[in-house]
Amino acid sequence: MGLNDFKLKRAFKEVFGTTVLGYVQSLRLEQAQRLLRDTNFTSCRNCFSSRVREYRSF
Repeated sequence: MGLNDFKLKRAFKEVFGTTVLGYVQSLRLEQAQRLLRDTNFTSCRNCFSSRVREYRSF
């Protein structure tokens, strides 16, 4: 197919307007927002359920 890592990342950014990492982080934060809104989980549990790495930044 002829795609290397650089070309794939560049194409992803063109399509989605962000990097792969930025996209994954936004998905995690959206999930955390849903959990906070729709569950009675603690902030700590939401952090781990959303796979947010830094609890302090949550």
